[in-house]
Amino acid sequence: MYKVIKEFTDLQDNNRYYQVNDYYPHAGKTIKDISAKRIKELSTKNNKRGLVLIEEIKEEIAED
Repeated sequence: MYKVIKEFTDLQDNNRYYQVNDYYPHAGKTIKDISAKRIKELSTKNNKRGLVLIEEIKEEIAED
C-alpha cells in the first residue's frame, strides 16, 4: 500500500485526483491492478511532474 505525499491527478486512472495522505490506489482498486512501471513512476521523480508523489507504507510488526 502507498500513501500520497504530493497531490496529483492520475492521468492513467480517469483523471483521479489524489490529495496528500490519501491511499494509493483508491478504494475499488488493488495494488495488483497497477503496473510495477506505474508504481515506479509515481514513487520516483520519473514522471511528468518530476516529483516523488507516493511512498510505500511499511507495516511495523509489534514485538511481544
